[in-house]
Amino acid sequence: MDRNLDIVPVGFLDDDPRKQNHRLNDVPVLGPLSAVGTVVARHGIDEIVIAMPTAPGTVLRSVVRAALDANIPTRTVPALFEILSGRVSLSNLRKVEIQDLLRKNNCK
Repeated sequence: MDRNLDIVPVGFLDDDPRKQNHRLNDVPVLGPLSAVGTVVARHGIDEIVIAMPTAPGTVLRSVVRAALDANIPTRTVPALFEILSGRVSLSNLRKVEIQDLLRKNNCK
């Protein structure tokens, strides 16, 4: 559990097949992003934290849609430039905003 965020991470989702069935800081990679609904139901997840601040809007929309379908909220981590500038810290999770969902697919 992260005491600063008051959350207990259950697992990660990642589309990279090389990361499947591995662990990151002792937290398992539970499957690809397409498994959001299944993972939420199987593990009793009550919130999704999106740790892809530069992911294309199509990816974010897919994750947010799956969360809405599962009736759970989503938050996202700040962008790296916000953290490096000192304006926010990594612990400043925020709600997913419309501009996140409207990102162009070529964001890097």
